[in-house]
Amino acid sequence: MKVTFLLTFFSFQIALGQDVIIYKDGDKANGNIKSISAQMVVFVNTQNYLDSTHTDQILEIQRPTGRILVLPLADKNRTNLSLSDKFNNALASKDLRTLLFSKIILFDIGFLKDKNTLLPTAKVKLMPLVRLLKANPSIQLEILSHANTTKTTALNLQSSQLKANALRQFLVANGMILNNIKAAGKGDSEPIYPTKKSENDRIEIKVTGFTNVQVLYAEKYIDVSPPLTQPPITDKITKTDDITDSDDVVPDKKGKKNKKEKFSSTRKKIDSDIAPTNNDKHWALNIGGAGVYTFGGQEWASATDGIGLQFGYEAKLGYEYFMGKHFSLGLQTGYGRSGIERRYLDNSQQVQATKNTTLWWIPANVQATFYTANKKLWIAAHGGYTYTNYERYSILGDPD
Repeated sequence: MKVTFLLTFFSFQIALGQDVIIYKDGDKANGNIKSISAQMVVFVNTQNYLDSTHTDQILEIQRPTGRILVLPLADKNRTNLSLSDKFNNALASKDLRTLLFSKIILFDIGFLKDKNTLLPTAKVKLMPLVRLLKANPSIQLEILSHANTTKTTALNLQSSQLKANALRQFLVANGMILNNIKAAGKGDSEPIYPTKKSENDRIEIKVTGFTNVQVLYAEKYIDVSPPLTQPPITDKITKTDDITDSDDVVPDKKGKKNKKEKFSSTRKKIDSDIAPTNNDKHWALNIGGAGVYTFGGQEWASATDGIGLQFGYEAKLGYEYFMGKHFSLGLQTGYGRSGIERRYLDNSQQVQATKNTTLWWIPANVQATFYTANKKLWIAAHGGYTYTNYERYSILGDPD
């Protein structure tokens, strides 16, 4: 029994270097971002059209170079005081939005008296936190050490700095990245218990950021462009505006005074910022292939019966560079191989000879593609060179 399978041609496109916009409602948009501001993000979407979205509708932007967390403008310069359990849970779940600019206060970190080195018991207490911090290697911390007011200001500042350095060294010794941790001694300058001097001795650990993670503060979008619709034209003038000599009035060719277009210069500036002059070019990789194979073991076709044992496949790889909304240039190459295997029988149906014929090729083409406005139809023209090699060999006997 012989069965021939034809593998359906497949093709898909990999748009490398694309950005991903994640909205607050969970939707996503892929494309190539052209500009980012506190009010608007402008990008070329997957249909190769210029698109935009309001920044305050975005939760996060993922770029090949890193992530951008979008936060409300009201959160700027805000520090969130977190309980240890909430802080630890955010570390365990890698919740960057909760961790960012959060701070925990540790009162029970013991140091050797007058030596500013961690006690063994303090190291044991800190290890659960250290393990969670190590699981987030991109986290950036600031250690702030505060002293009580039982000593002089100079001694308190010196002691707090030494304690901050000691904690930083402990974290680094346990796998944290040195450059991701800052340590500062605040002395007695920021007491939280003015009437309880001895209880101001504390350590604050604050998350200041993450490696390859930026923060964008979103503002409410304000449209400064003029209205696109004209007011209705009526036969009667219902209201007359007083026109006076001012900066907003310019004379026309007949000397009459008319109101100036206030938004023309602003609109032109916005258009030039949103629509770059490079035609919003981007590129992608196209991968495709096809194949055919006959399954049937040694039941090859004879010289006069059937098509033989067929096999063949072709893989293609293409680079496509979009020059605009309706045109792209591409390069294609790949590898293909096909063949037929036959057997020759004598009168007693014994195999006397076999013949195998194979052909393999390597194409190199240049292609120009023209797309319609909705990109549902396209016309492609291509040309190039294909290197081919023909092989013929026998396993048993020589049919010729």
